[in-house]
Amino acid sequence: MFIDLGLHVLPAVDSISAEELEIRKRVLWGAYLIDKIQCLFQGRPPLLNRVNLRASLDFLDDYDELEPFHGITYMTTKPRGGIPSLNVSLLTNLCELTTIVERVLREIYSESRESNLANISEEIKSQLRSWRQNLPVQLDYLSFPDQAVLLPQSACLLALFNVLIILVHRPLIIGHDGVINSTTAHESVNACTAAANQIVQILHDYSQHFSLNSAPYMLSYATYISATIHARIVAQKGSNSTVFQSLILCRNILAEHTGLYSAAEKARENLEKLISHLGISATDDNVHTGSPGSSGNNFPSEHMLVDESMNVSREPGVADRGFEFGSSLMTLELSDLDLEAIAQGFQVDVESHSFWNSLV
Repeated sequence: MFIDLGLHVLPAVDSISAEELEIRKRVLWGAYLIDKIQCLFQGRPPLLNRVNLRASLDFLDDYDELEPFHGITYMTTKPRGGIPSLNVSLLTNLCELTTIVERVLREIYSESRESNLANISEEIKSQLRSWRQNLPVQLDYLSFPDQAVLLPQSACLLALFNVLIILVHRPLIIGHDGVINSTTAHESVNACTAAANQIVQILHDYSQHFSLNSAPYMLSYATYISATIHARIVAQKGSNSTVFQSLILCRNILAEHTGLYSAAEKARENLEKLISHLGISATDDNVHTGSPGSSGNNFPSEHMLVDESMNVSREPGVADRGFEFGSSLMTLELSDLDLEAIAQGFQVDVESHSFWNSLV
């Protein structure tokens, strides 16, 4: 409908007022990013293509950037007065990130994808690295906790970034035609695990300022993607690993979100099937779990701890701002993984086309 109405083509600059042009540009980019996010959630090919959008990402209204943030929608746990909403920066960087979502969907997970997966993955990883490096400091609270502002939207933005890291690296673990490159597979396992842990860190930080009971669905989706990685690692490392606590945390959050989103129920069911398939014992009697909401708006203290060796996001101003995931400590912890077994675990996803199964 958007294309049929011709709304994807902006009129000449001198044919309408600047205000009308700005409105139409935002409607256009709004439709584009909603299409990409829904494609990600629903597992369908995108409909609006970046190549067909003749509109820049220069938004001209600075008032939106400085408008005070109101957290009533997000059920804040602490007063958050005097914080700018940063709407323009958030919109611009989300639109830029969704152009990468389009590439991931079309060039990695599409049925008509090209065969040179390794080259395409490298290009997309380079795009993601550049996006993170150029992310304004005030939006990247993981890398610059003293300079940034934690907003619900910025948490979702960083969660989406880490979801894409996982989706780009996941096929590289499986290998091509059943042939696993051990070096590439190890790097990809490291990257996926680190991204999954950053998502857990985001969930923990979010719970300190806002209520997860009212969290946007992006965080619920990211929780599910993170849990699918943690489950594979737990199947190798056992229930005594720190990753197991992260898995249980994600599992509890999805259970809590079933009352908020119907898709969370399906995600939880998929996760339970995966846990059962991998032979993981994750009953409430072998870990102090509790519901994410059982202690007010915060998680139980045992879930608030993230192993520092797996936490790649706490060094302010690092060169690649949390993107280079091959830290020596993480590589050491994951060095004894059975890559063949992990690849077979992901092969189940490929055979059942589970990525393309709709969650919403």
